Amino acid sequence: MPSNIDSAKDEQILGYHELPDGKQLKRMSKLRLLSMLSLYENEPIKFRYFEDELDRRKYTDIARANLPGIIIGAVIGAVATMIGHLFM
Repeated sequence: MPSNIDSAKDEQILGYHELPDGKQLKRMSKLRLLSMLSLYENEPIKFRYFEDELDRRKYTDIARANLPGIIIGAVIGAVATMIGHLFM
């Protein structure tokens, strides 16, 4: 768990680079994030900050899309294991 000192330092860094905090970042639409990404193409810290949020959202969407398949696979595997143990 991050300490209050780390949080204060992070807030100071975000303020120095004029970056939105986590709550503001989560409220931004994907289009707004993409526009910020293109706006700060020549500023590596800002570019990376917005790129990381876009990546986080992309991987979250992928995980949500794959979740039903993972659950179905686990259920099929469990049923197959139980059936296999019944006939041993």
